[in-house]
Amino acid sequence: MTFTWGSQLFNEERTMISSDIMPSLENELRESTSGADRVIDDIDKQIHNFAREVRKKINVWVYDIKMKMKSSFRSYNYTREIEEELWLKESWNLKLVVGTTSNRTFKSRLHQWIDDDEKYILLCGGNNIKRVLEFVLKVKEVRSKFQMNMKIAYVGRRRKIIEEVSRACDYAFTRYEFKSFWARLHSVASSRIQYLCNVGVLDERSDEILQGLRKLLSYEDECTTIGSWALLGKGKRIIACDMGDKMLGVLNEHEKWKNIEHANDFEQTFKDCYEMLNTSSSSSNQHSCCALNYSSNLDKIPEIVSCFQCDQNMHKFVTFSCCHDLTNYLYCYQDGD
Repeated sequence: MTFTWGSQLFNEERTMISSDIMPSLENELRESTSGADRVIDDIDKQIHNFAREVRKKINVWVYDIKMKMKSSFRSYNYTREIEEELWLKESWNLKLVVGTTSNRTFKSRLHQWIDDDEKYILLCGGNNIKRVLEFVLKVKEVRSKFQMNMKIAYVGRRRKIIEEVSRACDYAFTRYEFKSFWARLHSVASSRIQYLCNVGVLDERSDEILQGLRKLLSYEDECTTIGSWALLGKGKRIIACDMGDKMLGVLNEHEKWKNIEHANDFEQTFKDCYEMLNTSSSSSNQHSCCALNYSSNLDKIPEIVSCFQCDQNMHKFVTFSCCHDLTNYLYCYQDGD
């Protein structure tokens, strides 16, 4: 849960335990002592100091209660309640994908981009360096032609590709950043599955957040053969996420966009063209192999998972793995990967 939410988990905990009542307390004290400023020059200062002392006592009391809760089994269930509150407020967006801001360079950099509501952000990945580069160069061509405010980041976890693609992108992960990024996304997906199970959602396929997470994880699984993939967003909004050849097909159609109603609106035009190409595509069942790993310690592992490209049931395998890496066996790769 900490890996999934970071500081949000503890901020929500503080909010749920004790909301900040100091402004209300100070206002009530001012109303109760109305007119006192005529005879007491520093009444506002006294009210502020009194409220500060009350805040200190509340903080000490809350800390004591939290320590007692942590010493009991109830603390786990309580934290689960906090996590459910966080999920109730969440949606499928780029901030959820990237995670909370931290000292890690990639998170602070991506958050700077996301916080600009007018900036387009393209995250890409894949296993084939030729296809990834082809896609990135096409994006840069379109960006230049349309004079777009767009940033490109390679977030895949193939180290050899990172070294090559980093020169063409505005940002690419370092050796350790990609492990943290993808390990967290696995945690987010596990947390979402648990949440849906707790609230009684029977059809996980109807959940946009979980489907989006599964799609990303299937694109970068160690068993996948997907050459390239991309996620396009603007600010925190996610516009589209798909395999590179489909996204490239949309970009290759940009010369014809002048005939589309929303030609001056790149976001809407991209959506229209993407939906049009997906609707007219007759080869939806032909795609690269994609895979999805589940940790065996999940409370619930689905018996059937539909492919995110062709909607057919995926094959199910059981894997035993031993990997002595701190980032967890699911996210480890050989040095050559």
